[in-house]
Amino acid sequence: MMIERAEGFRPFRKRKSMDAFLEVWRGIKWAFVASAAVATLPATTSFSAEPSNVVLVTLDGVRWQEVFHGIDPGQSTEPNTPVFPFLSGELSKQGPLYGDVLRGDTVTVANKAQNSLPGYQSIMAGATQPCFTNMCGRIKVETLQERLIQDLKLQPEQVATIASWEKISLAVEHVQGSHFINAGNRPLKLESNERSLEINQQQEADTPNWKDARYDKYTFAHAMNYLKSKRPRFLFISLNDSDEWGHKGKYEQYLATLRQHDAWIKELVTTLDELGDYGKQTTLIVTTDHGRGDGNDWNDHGSGYPGSKSVWIYGRSPYSKTAPKSIRAPAAKQNFSHLDIRPTIEATFGLAPKLDGTTTPPGRIIEAIVGPKASKN
Repeated sequence: MMIERAEGFRPFRKRKSMDAFLEVWRGIKWAFVASAAVATLPATTSFSAEPSNVVLVTLDGVRWQEVFHGIDPGQSTEPNTPVFPFLSGELSKQGPLYGDVLRGDTVTVANKAQNSLPGYQSIMAGATQPCFTNMCGRIKVETLQERLIQDLKLQPEQVATIASWEKISLAVEHVQGSHFINAGNRPLKLESNERSLEINQQQEADTPNWKDARYDKYTFAHAMNYLKSKRPRFLFISLNDSDEWGHKGKYEQYLATLRQHDAWIKELVTTLDELGDYGKQTTLIVTTDHGRGDGNDWNDHGSGYPGSKSVWIYGRSPYSKTAPKSIRAPAAKQNFSHLDIRPTIEATFGLAPKLDGTTTPPGRIIEAIVGPKASKN
């Protein structure tokens, strides 16, 4: 059953680093650049990777510094302990974690704006989009979710997006109603599902102190309920509280949110491990849409804050869990970007990475996640 979604614009919540004139001008520039010819790949080409399921999790505006190096001593008097003890500890033994700038490996956003909606659209399109602020509107090209439904011949409820921030709906499908989506502070409706009704009631009585979003605890509860009851082939879970506390400059609340995210990742992994063959065949990818500024600029992001271009990616798959340690432990100077996420997920499903049905994407497959066989056609 498809659910109601929020499509109207509400007053803009997130910070904008470029005005409307610059948005239009850069859109024209992008269209000119995009008109250059690119190599084509036959639509029938597929990789040899075994069919799988994928859960993609994004944590909005989470810096690499806290992921790899714990508490920022310039922003807190707490003793420096790991903020993501599970993700950067036990889980990193089951798959690669990229993005530690001090180690020499980097992961970067694919857009110069370094804002949320441009980041999400780049991830789902597999190519940089003409989107430079959170006001750019709906994505104009086929998304990852739409391709999975089309090429794998899946029902809409088998490909799902469950998000805290309302505007995620503008990044995940260019044709409305293509897949199952619940974004923002709206109830998630599942037929004959008491747990869904319970979460909806709690969510309705607990409105956050920011607009266009609900608290992550309800998004995660909905996502876990959907995972257990529907076992989708692809599930995108988008969490948002971290960016809200970041913009407010509340570092202690930001830290508490990151610790909660780490606990939820552990719960998610535990649940997958308990779901039999479905869980064994599920690849988990965790990343963020943008970083944040350095030092006292930690609370903001955008083109004026160079540090916010640096992000990170984690991946665990049936391949990576049993791969040699040299594969699971990233070597220094590994360089990736948001554009590598879509082709990596497509290869996981045995699909040849492609854009708009025919063209070769600018990104590459992350072999340490899906395995070397999947990276060769």
